[in-house]
Amino acid sequence: MSVLTAPFFLAISIINHGFCNGSTHMDCIESERQALLRFKQDLIDSSNRQPLGLLPMDIVAHGLGTIGGKINLALLDLKRLIFLDSSDNYFGVQIPNFLGSMKNLRYLDLSGSKYVGMVPPQLGNLSNLHHLNLGGNPLIAENLNWVSSLSSLQHLDFSALDIQKPSDTFPIINTLPSLRVLRLSSCGLTHLPDSLPNLNFSSLVNLDLSANFFNNSLIPGWIFSLNDFVVFNLRATSLSGPISDGLQNLLH
Repeated sequence: MSVLTAPFFLAISIINHGFCNGSTHMDCIESERQALLRFKQDLIDSSNRQPLGLLPMDIVAHGLGTIGGKINLALLDLKRLIFLDSSDNYFGVQIPNFLGSMKNLRYLDLSGSKYVGMVPPQLGNLSNLHHLNLGGNPLIAENLNWVSSLSSLQHLDFSALDIQKPSDTFPIINTLPSLRVLRLSSCGLTHLPDSLPNLNFSSLVNLDLSANFFNNSLIPGWIFSLNDFVVFNLRATSLSGPISDGLQNLLH
């Protein structure tokens, strides 16, 4: 299935323009049509843009910075939803706990949309997730224990999250064997563990630790065993001391 992107509101406004009326060949379930209508009612579009296109019902696509309001419980009636992207909008509300009940989701991007408060640990129920992006929101992660349940995760972005127990971060993330991209920029991390026994995320290709003020004097050796690196960002981390000979392992 190809993934389409368009303004967030397009995915739900199209119901008013003949979607699910028998005039298309798209699969349609009346309960999903009604769910999208209810979902639309709680959204606010400050630009007053008009609908521009069609999206299948298993996709809700990202916005252009003008969508706000709240996420309606009606989303739970979209049983086939696997892709949910509300990025780059302006919600200013808490991430609803019920998103953790949408167990078919494979892609969840809530980045840059001014979600506030605590990250709901119920997101740990989304065991099919391949992509999770909560970055760029003023969110607090009380703990990250729930992350270890996301065993299929390949892309994880927690940039700018206030992680309350930073010492737990890497031991927990090390439980994710499929992880390819890890972004932890500006998370208030203060220490990189000197060792990670049984390194699980050895297939990591992108690691962003920028803008964290680590008290380490050297880059830990386990990082140099990640031989598939393409991007490694340590900008503004205050790491100091001589560069380890292990750096040559990352140059290929």
